[in-house]
Amino acid sequence: AGGGVGDITVALAELLGGWVVILGPDGDRLGASPGAPQRAGRRDPLAPAAAVRETQETRRLAHDGATWAMAVRDAQSHHGTLLLGGVTDLDDADRRTLERAAVVTALVLLVARTSAEAEQRVRTDLVADLVTGRGDPGALEARARAEGVDPRSGHAVLVARPDDDTPRRTLLLAAHAAAGDGSVAGEHDGAVVALVPSSDAHRSAVELAKRLSRVGTVTVGGAGPVSLADGVPQAWVEASRTASALVALGRSGSGASAEHLGFAGLVVGGTPDVEGYVRQHLGPLLDYDARRGSELVKTLRAYFDAGGSPRHAATALHVHVNTVAQRLERVGRLLGSDWQHPARSLELQLALHLRHLVTCE
Repeated sequence: AGGGVGDITVALAELLGGWVVILGPDGDRLGASPGAPQRAGRRDPLAPAAAVRETQETRRLAHDGATWAMAVRDAQSHHGTLLLGGVTDLDDADRRTLERAAVVTALVLLVARTSAEAEQRVRTDLVADLVTGRGDPGALEARARAEGVDPRSGHAVLVARPDDDTPRRTLLLAAHAAAGDGSVAGEHDGAVVALVPSSDAHRSAVELAKRLSRVGTVTVGGAGPVSLADGVPQAWVEASRTASALVALGRSGSGASAEHLGFAGLVVGGTPDVEGYVRQHLGPLLDYDARRGSELVKTLRAYFDAGGSPRHAATALHVHVNTVAQRLERVGRLLGSDWQHPARSLELQLALHLRHLVTCE
C-alpha cells in the first residue's frame, strides 16, 4: 500500500508483541517501532548483537535470549537486518511471519534504492554536464530548476574526495543529503561534486567535510561562488586542486577553499594554475592598468622590492614620491585596505613574482 520500513516495524510489533528495529547494511537504524531501545550515534548499539552476526552469516532466523534477528536480503544484495526484541519464544507461525516480514522489507528497500539510484543518475548527469560545460545553456538551466536549483544564484563548487575505505555510493547519497535544499550533488572524475548555494566556499567546504565524516574520511575542496550558467568548469578545476592540496598537506578529512589555502594550494595541489593565481590576486590592478594605461602593477612591485619604502620605490621608478603615494592609495582602493597585512602582502608578492617570471615585466 505504499508504506515504508517504519510501517513494517509498527505492524510487526503489533502482530508479534515486543519491539522491532530494522538496521541497514552498515548498522545504521532505518526504522523502529515504539518501545525500541534508543540508539546512540550513527551505528546502532544493536548492530553488534550475537543474533545479528549469526543471521548475517547463515541467512537464517537467529535469536539470543529475547532478541530475534533475520537477515534482509534479495538474491544479490544484503540490505540489513530485521530485529524483534522483548519476546523470549516464537512458535512456528510467528517465526514464519518474521521471515516473511524480512522478505517484504527487502522488497521495500530494493524499490527505494532503485528509485534513489535513478534520481541520483539524473543528478550526476546534470553535474557532469555543468562541470564539463556540455549542452545548451538554456537546457542546463531548465534541468537545474527541475532539481530545485536556482541557476542564477551564486553557488560554491565543492569536490569531495574519499579515502579508499569509504563506499562511493554511500558518499554520493550522503553528500546529496548533506548539501541541503537548492543544491545538487553528483559524481565526476572519481570524486563527488556538490554545487551548493553559498557566498562562502570555504565555510561550505568545511561544513560538508564535517557532515560527511560520518561515512568516512572525506576531504573537500571548494571554489566560487559562481553561477551555474558561467564559471563552473573553472571552479571545479580549482576545487579539485584544493582537495588534492589538502591531502598533500596531511589534512585529509578536512575542508577548505582555494582562496583559503592561497599559495600553498598552488605549490602542492598539482597542475598549478599560475595564470589563475595571478589573476585572482592582481586582477583589479591589471584591469585598471589595461583601461587607463597606468602602472599600478609596476609600482606595487617596485614598492615591495624597495622593502615597503615609497621613497626608494620612487627612485627606482624615476617618479616623484607623491606619485608613488597616489598610486598606492589607488591600489588600496582596488585591492582592499588589508593589502599590506603580512599574509595578504605575501600572496601579492608571490603573484607579482610569478607574473614577472611568465611575462618578464
